[in-house]
Amino acid sequence: MIRLCIAGTSGHYESVLETIDANPGRYELVGFIPSDASVDAVEHERLFGILPHFENYEEMLNEASPDIVVVCSYNHLHAEMAIKALERDINVYCEKPLTINLEDYYALEAAYKASKAKVGAMLECRFSPDFYSAYTAVKNGAVGKVRMLDARKSYKLGTRPWHYHKRKTYGSTICWVGIHLIDLLYWISGERFTDVFARHSALDNFRHGELESTATASFSMTGGVLASMTCDYYRPGGAPTHGDDRIRIVGTQGIIEVMNDKCTLIDLNGQRDLPCTSPHNCFEDFVRLTQNEPDIILSSEDSLYATKVALQVCSSADTESLVRF
Repeated sequence: MIRLCIAGTSGHYESVLETIDANPGRYELVGFIPSDASVDAVEHERLFGILPHFENYEEMLNEASPDIVVVCSYNHLHAEMAIKALERDINVYCEKPLTINLEDYYALEAAYKASKAKVGAMLECRFSPDFYSAYTAVKNGAVGKVRMLDARKSYKLGTRPWHYHKRKTYGSTICWVGIHLIDLLYWISGERFTDVFARHSALDNFRHGELESTATASFSMTGGVLASMTCDYYRPGGAPTHGDDRIRIVGTQGIIEVMNDKCTLIDLNGQRDLPCTSPHNCFEDFVRLTQNEPDIILSSEDSLYATKVALQVCSSADTESLVRF
């Protein structure tokens, strides 16, 4: 049985709950600590059931002795919480971004390298059937040699809680939203980033303080591949879904477009929708990683790389200058 602790209620832990429900008897929830004292006890009991409730994070790690801690706290606390777990050789499944500044990133990277444990970010787009279908098709040569990619992500803003309003607690929209696109560009192309020029703006963000409402970046990648991304918080409230996630992959023999939960291939044989499937969710993949099982979709190194690139893209946007990787 795999022992789990849940630390925080500010992130995307839905795949964890889905996995627990789908695998009765495999997981044991041995500890919980909310993001802050204002979390309603009835709500967290509804989500997690009745389990040991801790007031102190390190106390929970020491007393509950989990195999995996699921970190879903505020963005600025992720690095510190992950490091404390890695120092105890406890595997960390953490909401992205893993860190919101490069200083903490290097401390986290060092803790990971010194630990026997794994670290994984909740980069769940890889496991969405439409994006996984695109990855598989590209890997199997459907578009020939990849030459260019463009990724887009648009969210409804709504009314965001306090920690989204300050750079020191939120990080940035590039690190919170754009990191998904960064990871997709890297994963699907099979190339690494060589330089980036980015911009972002907090104008017209509907009284959300320092939160950037728009961001854009243009990349050069290995192999001479060009890539770009945009992300925004302007998806209208009347839209049918919270998010609008897209990618276009241009190759020497065809083009793949992911949009509206569909993956479409256009090549010499015309246009057709590809079947969309995914082998498992993000948390299941992380558990497989901790068990040293084969065919892992997202490695610890992938999670760290996407985090570091996102921070460097944010630096480019802050300084309005070209950043080389």
